[in-house]
Amino acid sequence: MEPVTLGANFWNSLALNPTVIIKPEDNVAGVVIRTCSASGPNNGMLITGTTKPKDAFDFYTKPAVLVLGSGGSTVQLPYPVFLPPGFGLWAMSANTNVRVSLTYDLLS
Repeated sequence: MEPVTLGANFWNSLALNPTVIIKPEDNVAGVVIRTCSASGPNNGMLITGTTKPKDAFDFYTKPAVLVLGSGGSTVQLPYPVFLPPGFGLWAMSANTNVRVSLTYDLLS
């Protein structure tokens, strides 16, 4: 098994309303999410896109990177994810705080 590379940047926090992790304007050449785990209630998620989600139910119009299932859970992203230039990343939940810990690299 190969070692997992940690990203040069990290974000660890709780989120309820759409909470920005990476602003779209800061992503000029792409972002690679290297490691990511999240825990919390159902409807906790990481959402990406070119504009901020309106609320926790806006995931119908934006790509989800990670979603917590019903009953609450802890999920770890099993592989790195590339976000195209201009895409941001937000953490949010419809019910209560979701805890997110991730590392990422801003490409240049």
